[in-house]
Amino acid sequence: VVSTQSTGAAEWGIFEVNLKRLSTSTSTVHTETSNMSYTVNSSGKYVISIAPEMWKMIMSRDGFAGIHPVPHYKLESGRYIIELTAVQWGIFELNLKLLPTS
Repeated sequence: VVSTQSTGAAEWGIFEVNLKRLSTSTSTVHTETSNMSYTVNSSGKYVISIAPEMWKMIMSRDGFAGIHPVPHYKLESGRYIIELTAVQWGIFELNLKLLPTS
């Protein structure tokens, strides 16, 4: 059945997040670099592990801009661990693209 009802952008975003939750295993680690990796836990939050060098860069360049409240971190094995919602993760990813690559 095809609906002719239009879907708003916010609703579409929620739908996409829900699809990702269905297809993402909670035990899968997605490693971007040795400086940062993340998993998606069973509640759909992104659990991010950040190396100290990367953490300093993120903090000095306002890498959590637009994320309120700023996430609290805990230290595990010398790495900073934070949890973000799917919406916060999207903002964080955009902020990371603005960081220098070197």
